[in-house]
Amino acid sequence: MLNNSLAQLDTAAFKFESSDGTQSLEFGDIVRLAQDHDAGGTPGSLYRYMGPDAEVDLSAANFDDDGYWDRQEPTDMIPELNIGDSMAVGMLVVRNDVRSRADALLSDATVQSATVAVAAVESSTIRAVNDSESVSESGSDTAVNGVIASNIVQSSASAQAVRSTLLTVEGDIVVSADNTSFIDARNLSNVVSGGTGVNVTLAFNSIGWESQNILFQTIDALIGTDIGDENPARVEAYIIDSTVVAEGDVRVTADNNAVLRALVSNETESIDGAVMDASSLAVGTVVTSNLVSARTDAEIRRSAGTAPATQVQALGDVVVDAREDASIRADVKLSAISKTTSDGGL
Repeated sequence: MLNNSLAQLDTAAFKFESSDGTQSLEFGDIVRLAQDHDAGGTPGSLYRYMGPDAEVDLSAANFDDDGYWDRQEPTDMIPELNIGDSMAVGMLVVRNDVRSRADALLSDATVQSATVAVAAVESSTIRAVNDSESVSESGSDTAVNGVIASNIVQSSASAQAVRSTLLTVEGDIVVSADNTSFIDARNLSNVVSGGTGVNVTLAFNSIGWESQNILFQTIDALIGTDIGDENPARVEAYIIDSTVVAEGDVRVTADNNAVLRALVSNETESIDGAVMDASSLAVGTVVTSNLVSARTDAEIRRSAGTAPATQVQALGDVVVDAREDASIRADVKLSAISKTTSDGGL
């Protein structure tokens, strides 16, 4: 990339001279110093105002104050002649796959205690932040960036008392299962180009679905097929074929909290400025899919066949409770900006 450094030509436009006294300045305004200016700065030079919009007494301004004034060299004020080529290519591929299971089982047992608890707690979590950027700033250049991200959680929790006798002398009998499956996925992709910018993001997140390849995930996202196999995030709490006698409460509870949070940001900016024939192209593409499948069961029951009936006695409450809170929050930002300037070198 070469600069058109026509340093001998005073083609720079300025808005004010320092001898103009008090003026209303905006960020970026150009001021030329008068030859007799003695409050600070180089007479005859150009300065760009870098402060907030304000009334400024130019005749008394100190142009050497870097906090408000930026001295402009001749080449800063003349458009570039871009005759070089450059290319930037970025590619990010990420896959996170979590599979877990928690089981608590009391089987063929007799238990007598102050309290009895059979509990399974499962917590599967993926937190993924993918940040990819491609920058190429020559006048006839290409910047390409691609992100492929896949996050998968498969989990279950099960608590069971089967063919058992449970007795308490003062407290509760509790069979409980809890499953918290959580994905927090953030995919950020940015492209800056002086010519052609192309930015592609593929982002797939799922809780309760079996793994599949990128091709099938893309087809599913585009046309809504059922290529993938559902494998719900399960929570089960059971008392089966058992005798339960409690001085307190009998509680069978299943809680399922499958939460998916996804953020996709795809930004492409192509800006080309030249003496003539400036051109730019900005292309941004996002394909994303977010899936959650969950199943929650709480039961006191007799199994099939000749098994004895399940018996429950409690001085307190008997509670069978299944709660499910599955949710998706997905935010997608797609921005493609293309801008060209051909100003004849002025």
